[in-house]
Amino acid sequence: MSGNVIVVLADQDDSRRGEITVVDNPRTAVHLVETLLEAGFQRERIRLFSGERAEMRVSARPVVALVGDPPATDAADSLADRKAEPEPAKFETSGEEATPFIKDGVRFSSLFRPA
Repeated sequence: MSGNVIVVLADQDDSRRGEITVVDNPRTAVHLVETLLEAGFQRERIRLFSGERAEMRVSARPVVALVGDPPATDAADSLADRKAEPEPAKFETSGEEATPFIKDGVRFSSLFRPA
């Protein structure tokens, strides 16, 4: 056995509860178990676990929700909605054809209409 040793002394009434002691080496764990047995604790209530520290990585992905638009229930529904969206009306200004709410090929939301 190497690494940390976990000594669990289960509660007499509820074995899911108890006292946990983490010791650095097996020799200290043996001494602790001997002390518990000499103090009158039942052998069945004492449990030993050996283990090493495990590393963990936590990652989160941001979730964005647009306020005011109904949420898409499915990616296929969302794609169908985009295809069903009417093309923006085009109008002419000074002889050039322009599309409202589009700049450099990017369509701006209707929430940002000019006043």
